[in-house]
Amino acid sequence: MTGSIRATAENLYVGYFHHDVTAQQKAADTGIVIGSFAAGAFLSGIFVPWLKDAAILVPAVLVLGAIFYLAQNGKQVQKTPDQETAATDTKTATTSRSKRHPEMATSKETSGRAESEPETRSQRRRHKF
Repeated sequence: MTGSIRATAENLYVGYFHHDVTAQQKAADTGIVIGSFAAGAFLSGIFVPWLKDAAILVPAVLVLGAIFYLAQNGKQVQKTPDQETAATDTKTATTSRSKRHPEMATSKETSGRAESEPETRSQRRRHKF
């Protein structure tokens, strides 16, 4: 449950401060599910004196209703042109780094490890001495 709340908070932040429509939709969908659980728990507590054991059906109906609502109204949001250019910028950024710093790929330290692995602290200490 805490993972869902954390992910929802992250999606809310990204969605509303960075104007990411996909993150806004994910946050709304997760909020609907969490809200239906909370409302079901509250309403089942109210209906227990009258419905006894059948009060368990109240949250089940709410959760199923939320699932059906999300299935019917779930939309795949297409990427905006800004998001597409950001994806291509990250691809060019990784290739241009190796072009800008060719000495990093040819050093003696990289012979035992892959080029994509970062330099470790012990390897940086060796360069100092």
